Amino acid sequence: MLKPAAIVGQVILYGAFAAFIGYFATSPTYHQIPDDVALIKLSISHLGDRDCRQRTPEELAKMPPNMRAPMDCPRERSDIRLEVDLDGQEVFRTVLHPTGLYKDGVSTVYKRFEVKAGS
Repeated sequence: MLKPAAIVGQVILYGAFAAFIGYFATSPTYHQIPDDVALIKLSISHLGDRDCRQRTPEELAKMPPNMRAPMDCPRERSDIRLEVDLDGQEVFRTVLHPTGLYKDGVSTVYKRFEVKAGS
């Protein structure tokens, strides 16, 4: 059996803890960015093209009959060039390289821009 003093102590401590959590759930107010700033998020995942070429008839004749595909397409993907302009001014420029062990995956970028709010 708990003594009345222990019960009162637990009520006081639990109440203080709840008040502490309640206060910090609403105060102080937090602003991720200022009110006069707009946030632009750029997120792209894109596959680059493959550089395929047409095989010559001589190349096809040297190959076994079951391997005679007319197009030679390597596994690698090409790089992607990305430019972002805002109001006629260049904001961001990069070259995205393909991911993966054989450079055959997607090219990805994630970038945040904070600009002055307005039209």
